[in-house]
Amino acid sequence: MSSLERVLALIDERGITAATLTKEAGLDKSTISAWKSGRSKPKAEALQKIADYFGVSIDYLLEKTDDPIPSDRSGDVARLYAALVEAGIVKQGEDLTDKQLLVLVDIVRANREVIRKVAEDYYANKDRIPKD
Repeated sequence: MSSLERVLALIDERGITAATLTKEAGLDKSTISAWKSGRSKPKAEALQKIADYFGVSIDYLLEKTDDPIPSDRSGDVARLYAALVEAGIVKQGEDLTDKQLLVLVDIVRANREVIRKVAEDYYANKDRIPKD
């Protein structure tokens, strides 16, 4: 899978448009269309901005690895970051330091039983929870 194909897959997975990506990542609005048409090739600076936006490693976009998770967000930190993004708590590409993420990991660990009980109650009563 080429760099462009990986970027397009990430756009599709996140349910955004190329225009949204270029705007929010601080790229020229024609960047993706220029890559698609072959008018230009992905440059390292643009790929780094895209990697930062999606929270993936630049090596993933450069096809050096098939693992999109940056090595500096390994283990619990990477899983927590992905869960926060998926839940909409953290915007994809938002900078949270590893220290901040590790604090959240510690909070979750310390309150594991409370979280488990709340989750059980929530899912047991899901049909009775009013929708907004």
